[in-house]
This record gives sequence, structure tokens and C-alpha cells, in this order.
Amino acid sequence: MSKENKPKKGENIHDNYFKHTFGHPETVADFLQANLSKKLLAQISLSTLHKKDKEFLPTKYRNSRQADLLYAVKKKDGNHLFLLLHLEAQGKPDKLMAVRVLEYHTAIIRGYLEEGATNTPTIISFVLYHGKKDWQGAKSIADLFADFDLYLHESLQKSFLVNLPAKNLEELKKHGLASAPEIVLAKQPSKDIAPIFEDLIPMLEEQKKCCKDLTIKYVFKVDKRKDVVLIEELSKFDQETAENYKIMFERSM
Repeated sequence: MSKENKPKKGENIHDNYFKHTFGHPETVADFLQANLSKKLLAQISLSTLHKKDKEFLPTKYRNSRQADLLYAVKKKDGNHLFLLLHLEAQGKPDKLMAVRVLEYHTAIIRGYLEEGATNTPTIISFVLYHGKKDWQGAKSIADLFADFDLYLHESLQKSFLVNLPAKNLEELKKHGLASAPEIVLAKQPSKDIAPIFEDLIPMLEEQKKCCKDLTIKYVFKVDKRKDVVLIEELSKFDQETAENYKIMFERSM
């Protein structure tokens, strides 16, 4: 066996065979002809197929749980990188394989974003199973979820961002028990948030005492003005709490 084909330390003969044979773009091109949909094949140029360097992945994924082979291919119009192909050989059933595939995708996406990209190409994974036992577990990422359509719409397609500073106070006031912490967090970037006491105190009366106390403590910690000013502000709306804070600050002096 030549040094070139000799398995590396920690790599078995099956992995070495897979990586060598599928390390040639021509082989992968024929594999894709047999395994991609006609619709997708019509959009890509297999002549642009090329292997991605392993340095492409973030450091923590290079020596463990990294994609066996990564290929990139362009659209036929040549405008941009269109598809990343992740190929992996698997000799034993793995009920967590779909989770691993998802982890690979996340690592690849992270790698792209850390390099300055604003988004990533489409990522498609293939697991070439060559074991004797019947495959166990999910065969797709969708199989991981009890209701993938719900996950697709509510988690993948719907924005996860709740931009609190961009929302107006009246809108936040309608959010029930969530109103107080949302308003405090929304105003916190200004670090001048004591003026919200007038709106906040009535909402805090609906909260559990621990949440009320913690919210007021939070305001005192993040507001940029001196304690005496904050106590005066608080006393307009909650004299008892303001007095307690005044005593606490006097003891700490």
C-alpha cells in the first residue's frame, strides 16, 4: 500500500477507501447524477465541482465530527456558489446521525459567517451506509421532528428576532406579565431608564414580589444616574420601596 493510500492514524480502512475514491470530482459528479433530482441537476454545472479544504471548517470541528468530504458546485449561470455537498461513509447504524448531519450544517454555516459571508450556499448531505444491520433512526433531518412543517414555518422560516428597542411603549404594555421585563430591556441600552417607573410600577404590582424586587434592582444597577436621583424618581410612584432602597444605600455607605 502506498503512503498516499495508507490510512492516517485514527482512520480505518473503510474511511480511507471512501475518502480516496470519492476524493475525485469525476466520481462525485457521477454519484450526483444518480442521486440528485433532475430539477436540481438542471441548475448546476458539475464541471465546477471542487473539493473544499478542511480548513474551511471552524477549528473545533476539524479534528472531531467533521464532514468527511465537502464539495462545492456553482449554478450554471456562474453567479455564485450554489451548493455544498457533504459526503460521509457510515459502517454502523447511528440513531443520532440526523443530529450529526444538522451539527455539520451548523459548523459549515458558522465557518462561512466567520469568514465574513452574510449567508451560505444550500447544503446537501449524503450518508453512504455500508453496514450489515438494518438502518436505525432518522433518515432525514425532518424525521427528527414530530411536526416538521410546524418547525419549518415557526423556527426556520419565521424570524426569531424580537427587536425590543424598535417597539413602542404602548405596544409593549399589551404583553401582560411579559410587559415589565420587555420594557426594562428595551430601555436598557440608553442606560437612563428610571423615567419608565411611572409606567412600570403598575405593571410590577401584577408580578410576583421576587420579580418586582429584581426589576427595580436591575434598574438601579444599569441606570447611569446616582442612587439619590433614582430614589427620588422611585418615591413618586412607590414610596415604601423607595424608602427601603434609601435605607439600604445608607447602610452600605
